[in-house]
Amino acid sequence: MPSDPNKIKQRVELLLGTTSMAPLIKNLDRRFGKRSNLEGSTTLSGAASETIEAVTALLGQPPKSGSRLTIRIANLDEAIVNATGVGLIEALTILLGRAPQHPAEQRRQTRSQWQRESLALETRLTDRGEIRDDVIGLLVDRYRSTALQRHVEGDLERATAECLRLHDCLIGLPLSTPTSLAVFATERLGDSHALDRGQLIRRWLADAIKAIDPADDGAIEPLVAPLRTTLNEAAIRDRFDRVGIVVDELSSSVLILNLVPDGQDYLAEQLRLAASVGEPLRITFRMLRRWPLRFPLAHDMVSVCENPSVLAEAANRFGQDCRPIICIEGFPSHAATLFCERLRRSGIAMRYHGDFDASGLLIASQMILGLGMQPWRMSASDYLAAWGKSQLQLAADASLPATPWSETLSATMRNCGKSLLEETVLETLLEDLLDARSE
Repeated sequence: MPSDPNKIKQRVELLLGTTSMAPLIKNLDRRFGKRSNLEGSTTLSGAASETIEAVTALLGQPPKSGSRLTIRIANLDEAIVNATGVGLIEALTILLGRAPQHPAEQRRQTRSQWQRESLALETRLTDRGEIRDDVIGLLVDRYRSTALQRHVEGDLERATAECLRLHDCLIGLPLSTPTSLAVFATERLGDSHALDRGQLIRRWLADAIKAIDPADDGAIEPLVAPLRTTLNEAAIRDRFDRVGIVVDELSSSVLILNLVPDGQDYLAEQLRLAASVGEPLRITFRMLRRWPLRFPLAHDMVSVCENPSVLAEAANRFGQDCRPIICIEGFPSHAATLFCERLRRSGIAMRYHGDFDASGLLIASQMILGLGMQPWRMSASDYLAAWGKSQLQLAADASLPATPWSETLSATMRNCGKSLLEETVLETLLEDLLDARSE
């Protein structure tokens, strides 16, 4: 029998490292994790036929039918010594890369090891001295979380690396010069996609930014729980933006018709030119950041709608005679939110109309409560005046948020049982959009 450790390891792996032997190895790992003697027996229950066949062949026993097999530990030890030159417990240790361990003991040791490593990480981060102690505490809490342990599949070294990566992202925030998300990720993490949607470090970075800059995420949070996933992503974008990390600066856009700003820069000129011929213009977040717009206080009331079909038909019918209107195209993009916020800060009044359905009311809450817009034909009486035209049933389990601007609206919609889309009341909205001076 070979005494060379490498040859012994090969023999052990060939004998016990097969798929068919895996249930036996798992059973023995648990058994010897509780007691290390070779007395007594162990039982395999519910084993596949190939496992029963492999174990009985190792023991020199005739094949057995069924899925239950009782094995004397001493006999198994003897068979393994004869086949490999080492005993059962040593063979298990070679195969597992550690001594046999009961799952409860494994969990206890894992918890202790994570705790030790988290204290070492805290010391390591504190010694760097580049971010505040409370933010370091947040990183250590994330390190101890089961979410990270699952994410790194129990790899302590990888977990430490993830927390150090997050630390590197936090240094020097807020940025003095706004930087796109991809560029920021490349500079800090060496990977332009490291902070894309779905990446754990993206959400953790947003949490840490809130600790750095705990600005109010909006007064409508209790109203948006039914669509928390979507709005959490919006909150992440907002938090990144507050510290100068720009997400989606080109694909984030807003549709505008007949808004005329002050100024002589490129974007102001484009908006004035489009308004002069009554043509809708799509502007991006990048444009808004590059050329901050200013509007005269005397600007007309600006209407805001949810669906592009409303703005498109207003442009088709009225052209330059249409009152100023913005379309946010569903849940508002960062560009739409920024543009509306600029208007609000300029003291320009805005009014909002959207779909009468669950998501439409959530969007209306964000526009009316969050951005201070006036409701535009969004009351219970407006709904009752038109609901009979709709063929769309409101889902029986639809979660309708409260509507403080029209307290009975949600209950009225629930009683009537129908959704009412903007296109259904298009003619009424268009009447409000024709500039009286053109008549």
